[in-house]
Amino acid sequence: MFIRGEGHFTFWLIVLVSFALGVQPIIPADMPVVVSMLNSYSGWAAAGIGFTKRLLLSCAGDLVAKSGASAVSVAGQPICVLPS
Repeated sequence: MFIRGEGHFTFWLIVLVSFALGVQPIIPADMPVVVSMLNSYSGWAAAGIGFTKRLLLSCAGDLVAKSGASAVSVAGQPICVLPS
């Protein structure tokens, strides 16, 4: 669906539809998590192709996927600082 127009109405309509569909915008603080998640996805894709093509590609893809997944699990947790 392409919407042409240059007004505030079009912008707010897209924002309203995206929230209704459950899509929320990514704030800048979430970008490291998003980049790590995309890195993990590319590693899983390389590992999947490596199973059909070459063992070395499978091993390298597995390393990339694991590093991205572990970064997401660490960075995705809330940060709580408790006074001691």
